[in-house]
Amino acid sequence: MKISTLFLFSCFALSNCSSSKESINPTDTLQINVDMGTTSDAKDTSDVTDVKDLGEDISLDFDPRRTCYTEVVSLGEVEDDKINEISGIAISRTQNVIWVHNDSGDEDGQFYALDFQGKLVGTFVLEGAKSKDWEDLGIVESEGKTYLYFADTGDNKARSGTGGRSKVRVYRVEEPLVDLSANTDVAQILPDYERYTFTYPEGARDCESLLVDPRTMDLYLLEKKNTGDVHFFRAPSPVDGTNTELEQLTSIPIGNDSYPGAATTASSISADGHWIIVKTYTSVLLFPWFGGDFSAAVSTAPIVLPVPREIQGESIDFGNIGEGEGILTISEGKNPSLNFMKDNCK
Repeated sequence: MKISTLFLFSCFALSNCSSSKESINPTDTLQINVDMGTTSDAKDTSDVTDVKDLGEDISLDFDPRRTCYTEVVSLGEVEDDKINEISGIAISRTQNVIWVHNDSGDEDGQFYALDFQGKLVGTFVLEGAKSKDWEDLGIVESEGKTYLYFADTGDNKARSGTGGRSKVRVYRVEEPLVDLSANTDVAQILPDYERYTFTYPEGARDCESLLVDPRTMDLYLLEKKNTGDVHFFRAPSPVDGTNTELEQLTSIPIGNDSYPGAATTASSISADGHWIIVKTYTSVLLFPWFGGDFSAAVSTAPIVLPVPREIQGESIDFGNIGEGEGILTISEGKNPSLNFMKDNCK
């Protein structure tokens, strides 16, 4: 859907509103490690950049084309201490839950359901799945069913030039029903799911962002780099369980005035298929998805949204978590905040 300039500026005019929730000051200093990695492949931290203050390196002001998104507010904190390395989130379309997973430290194939205040309400395991480096989580509805997609695609060795994975995987499972009375310490085992295996056309890449097209069911992966050209890769639908070589698509130049940020760590497509969002450690970039043309969308300079104050933010999704439609981010770390930007155009 093409978004006119008049519409964008009209939306911006509507966005000056207040909230009763705790407001996060986006001008607070951000303490960021721009090259974090926490999986078993990434235990060697020799390639990790020292933590530094990036608060003065980027603009934290609102972009005047930012549609109707409000300032960032905190809706609660993740209560369970074992959920401390969140690298993927997905807001359910049919239940009042947020799906999350850690990127290391759990049993293979494990993920969780949180309520809208951050309380653990369910623990699940994909039976027999591997969690080599789960880095993002997608959700999409298709033919009356809702599916979760887990991207086992992280690869710090590829990014550092010290090797890399010959294959990466994406797991797809039908969204399970959460029993709010169940014991959250006992995992519900899910034996039925699909596993897709991919290779890259020109060698291993580190990809920590997954997008699932709600119109075509195509899968997209976004490369992670601190700055410079980062490429998108696509697996056209229908995707099957055989090894598939990904198609390399356009790139976006992260780290300049038009595409600010440091390290691409998460992404999502809105349920209505009208918007694409990319999260870096220091920015949130929104792309109008013109008529479903992916390449055209990300080739246009993004709308820069307010930046949540997070130590190591590696997850983002569109959805409704009781406050209306908006964008949710959650950082890694102990008891991270549920940071929400409401879309007042919805």
